[in-house]
Amino acid sequence: MAYSPLGKFIRKQTNDAYRAENLFILATATLVIALMLANQFAWAFIREDVLANPQGDVAITYWLVQLSFIVTFLLGCVIGFKPAATVTCTNTSVNVQNGDLRFAIGYDEIQQVKVISSDLYHRHYRRYQATMPIINASEAQYVLLVTAHHPVVLGLSKGDLDAFVQHVSLQRVPVSSQFLLENNFALAA
Repeated sequence: MAYSPLGKFIRKQTNDAYRAENLFILATATLVIALMLANQFAWAFIREDVLANPQGDVAITYWLVQLSFIVTFLLGCVIGFKPAATVTCTNTSVNVQNGDLRFAIGYDEIQQVKVISSDLYHRHYRRYQATMPIINASEAQYVLLVTAHHPVVLGLSKGDLDAFVQHVSLQRVPVSSQFLLENNFALAA
């Protein structure tokens, strides 16, 4: 629902995803209550006409207005399209694209990369304002990239998750350390 027109509008007005989510819930609840009250108010005035002539102009107009309220609510508050998130890795950075949002995180900027559970994400990182969630679908585990500026949570499929963590971990190893690891491995073999 956060990608519906109302959700997008509220997200643009606020800088905090958690606050935008709360405002969206408040706005939709207020809208539902207002529509229900308008329905009851209209029914109080036209009840006798509708019951006297169920096929008449007043009855048809009343039901068409009710239907238009429902369709407007669904199109404005419920139906939305989430842009697909893509994560690509180059020799120097991790590139992330989610709709209009595009950014790159250099491997030298990544302080920590680890796999976290969905419970930890929802109970902690999702509520933390600086977190940048880039998630296509709900997963059991997510990748957490900790940078100096903010944490980035990536929702990747299980196969991609393991390969991504391994790739980023290898890229984060400095060249001199990588050289030493290779030489020690060669001496031990």
